[in-house]
Amino acid sequence: MKKSFLVIALLAIIFGSCKKDTINSTTTTPPAKYTINSSDVGDTTTNYLMAIDTTNLDSFLLGDPGESKTWDFALAGNDKTDTTKFLNPSSTPAASSFPNSNLVLMPEPGQEIYAYLNKTDALLEMIGLYSDQQGIIMNAAYTDKQTILKFPAYFGTSFTDAGAVDVIVNYSGTWIKLEMRNNYSSQIDASGKITTPTGTFDCIRDKRTEIQNQKMYLGLTQTGPWTQQGDPSIDTTYLYNFYSKGKGFSVAEIKVKDLTSNTITEIKYLK
Repeated sequence: MKKSFLVIALLAIIFGSCKKDTINSTTTTPPAKYTINSSDVGDTTTNYLMAIDTTNLDSFLLGDPGESKTWDFALAGNDKTDTTKFLNPSSTPAASSFPNSNLVLMPEPGQEIYAYLNKTDALLEMIGLYSDQQGIIMNAAYTDKQTILKFPAYFGTSFTDAGAVDVIVNYSGTWIKLEMRNNYSSQIDASGKITTPTGTFDCIRDKRTEIQNQKMYLGLTQTGPWTQQGDPSIDTTYLYNFYSKGKGFSVAEIKVKDLTSNTITEIKYLK
């Protein structure tokens, strides 16, 4: 049981939630190479291998916000590798539950975990989750949809959002509800060139704060009544995503302890 719900919690942490967004820009005509559009993300023909380095990170620096910046992560290591895959919804088990989805993200290929997305010229948003872990089925629609990116994204654009999804599953006759309420802010605070062990890329930098609030409940039926279990869980993640044109998703993701010290705790980069 614990393993299954760690998977659900992981999905909540991986993806923030949002709606009711606002965008502010200080740039009127951004250079094309530093502008990320809908066509630059979500390539269903590619697996995205991300190397992860969590050791000996003291020598790496994020630098200041602004334009024409450079970031050097060429010596980042590879402690392990994550694989992410975009799919056509028609090839997935819960396509009928999310007819408005035109793209699916599988964070762990080979496992029955799917995030159902809707991609338009204006945004990339998550609308539902599905997993089958040892016969425990999770099938949940976002009541407040999660926006992953807004398009076009370029230096000076930003948005802040809040969203919600309730996951309800049956475990050995007991109904369990995981209530997830999330808030985050996103700001494209820099543009320039990033160097990783893979190469050098023109990119924009997305400075992001994600706050995840979770509560767990038990009930005798699928509709409750519900009894809360334990205290709410609140987690905050600070990170920088680097997006480059035509790469499908981020070419690097840097997690930091906080946005004041910018002490790096993890480096991920596209292999």
